[in-house]
Amino acid sequence: MNHVWSVRARWILPVDRPPIANGVLSMTGDLIAEVTWAKESRLISKADCVDLGDCIVLPGLVNAHIHLDLCGLRTLPSKFSTPVSFVAWLQQVIAYRRSASPDEIHDAIRQGIAESLRNGVTLAGDISADGTSLIELEDSPLRAVVFREVIGLTRERARETWREAVRWLAERRGNTRCQLGLSPHAPYSVRRGLYRLTADVCRRWKLSWATHLAETLEERDLLQARSGPLRSFLEELGAWDECGLCRDWQEVMRYAEDSGHGLCIHGNYLSGTAPKRLVWCPRTHAFFGHEPHPFRTLMRQGSVIALGTDSLASNPDLNLLAEARTVLSRHPDVSPEEILRMATLNGAAVLGLGDYLGSLTPGKQADWIAVLVPSQEQLATDAHPVRWLLESDAKVSDVCIGGRWVISSRAEMEGSVQDR
Repeated sequence: MNHVWSVRARWILPVDRPPIANGVLSMTGDLIAEVTWAKESRLISKADCVDLGDCIVLPGLVNAHIHLDLCGLRTLPSKFSTPVSFVAWLQQVIAYRRSASPDEIHDAIRQGIAESLRNGVTLAGDISADGTSLIELEDSPLRAVVFREVIGLTRERARETWREAVRWLAERRGNTRCQLGLSPHAPYSVRRGLYRLTADVCRRWKLSWATHLAETLEERDLLQARSGPLRSFLEELGAWDECGLCRDWQEVMRYAEDSGHGLCIHGNYLSGTAPKRLVWCPRTHAFFGHEPHPFRTLMRQGSVIALGTDSLASNPDLNLLAEARTVLSRHPDVSPEEILRMATLNGAAVLGLGDYLGSLTPGKQADWIAVLVPSQEQLATDAHPVRWLLESDAKVSDVCIGGRWVISSRAEMEGSVQDR
C-alpha cells in the first residue's frame, strides 16, 4: 500500500455529502483514501498529518468552459460598454487571432494556466482554436479536456478544418491528465455535415464533444429567418452558405446526444427541449447584457449545469469561485450547496470525469483546495460553511492535484509534501 498522509481542517466540504466539521482528508498515492471526522479517522497519524487550521477544504474547482488561447485579450472587455454588440466583439477576437504570433499565444496560454491554478481550478474544459493549448497543458499540473475547434459553414472550409482536426488527433494522443475532444464552434459557423461528422467520430473514438449553443438572439434569428447581423458578418468574411446551416437548436442538441457525451455551452436563450449537459458562464453572460439565464427551467428538465469563465475577452479574470459567488449574489434563492456543486462535481460530470473527480470521495483522485477562514469570521463559518465560502471574498490558499501540492500556503511544506 502507498504511503498514507492526511490534512486536517476546520471544515471539509465533500460536495457529495454534508460538510464535516473538524475533518480529515486522507490520501494514498494519487487517490483519496478517507474523508471523515478527525475523531473517527482510521488513518490519521500525527507524523503524517498536516494541520491546515482554520481552513475550508473542498474539491478542486472545475472550469468547464475556458479559452486559454484568448488570454492575451484581457483588456478587450474595457473597450466595450454594456450591452455589447456580439458581432463587434467577434470582429475584435478574429483580429487578435490573425495578428497574434505563436509565441504570444503560447505565453498567453501559460499565463492562463497559472492564473487558473492560483484560483483553485484543477480541471478545465478548454476550447482551443488549433489544439495548441494541449502542448502547454501536458507540461502543467492542470487537468484538462482539450476540445480542438472545428469551424466552417462553407463546404470548402468545413473540409479544410476537418483535415486539420484529424491530423491533430493523429499526432496528439493526450495523457491521463489531458484528454482530447472536438468542438464544432457554433450553429452560425459550422456546417450541418461537420456537426454530424464530429458527433459520429467522437462517439466511435470515445472523445468528448462540445459546442456553443443559443448564445445570442442574433444566432436565433439567423437559424429562424436566415438573416440578421450574423449573416452580414459572415458574408463580409466570405464565410456564408445558407445551405450549410442547421435547421434549429434542437438539431444541434441531437448531434450532442449522437456524440456519446455532448456538451452545450451558454444556452442563454434555450427554451423547450433542454440539453443533458450545459455550461453557464455567469459573468460573460452579464458582460453581453443577455436576458436572465433559464438555468432553473433547464435544471427542472434534467440538465446538469456546470460553471465556466469563458475567456478573458469577455471576463475580468479566470476565477471560477467568483462565478459561483456571482450566481449566489444574483440568485439568492438558489442554495449555496447547489451552486458549489455546479463549480465542482457538475463540472467534472459534464466533462465526462465525474467518476474520478469533482467531489472528495474515497477512490477518486486526490484533487482538493483550501480557503483560509480569518479568525474573526469563524463563528459565521461554523453556522453555514458553504454559504460563508460563497458570500466571502476569501482566496484560495492551497492547491493539491493527484495527492501532490501545487500551491502551498506554508513554504516549509513544499519540499516534504512534494516527496510524498
